[in-house]
Amino acid sequence: MTTIVSPSLATARGQRGGLLRLAVRMDAVVSGAFGVALLAGGGALAQLLGAPSTFLGSVGGVCLVYSAALLLLQTRASIPRRAGWTVVVANTVWATASVLLILFGWLPLTPVGVALVLVQAVGVAALADLQFVALLRSRS
Repeated sequence: MTTIVSPSLATARGQRGGLLRLAVRMDAVVSGAFGVALLAGGGALAQLLGAPSTFLGSVGGVCLVYSAALLLLQTRASIPRRAGWTVVVANTVWATASVLLILFGWLPLTPVGVALVLVQAVGVAALADLQFVALLRSRS
């Protein structure tokens, strides 16, 4: 059986901390895309999701700033462990806050809004998990 490995994945496996760099880069791209979507479509999304457009714009801005910080971080020759743990904690807090937002009804979300918040919380938690595993692997 032949296995095809993309160059970026082969590079990520071949260098120390490469998996963490890949996970941080993925996080940066997803966070940036989410931020742009929230800022660009705030008005239309507000009605669909049930969240105020000012809230969506604020979340979009935070996502863009976070994305820029992650893009900068992943360009370093070596991602400092403390920075990696900070990213894991930030993503864990974000995913937890997203679930709490639904559980406590902090926003009058529509069913579509609830679904979107849950899906993004699961995605952020998955990224945090990947980053956590990458940090543990980079120790060896």
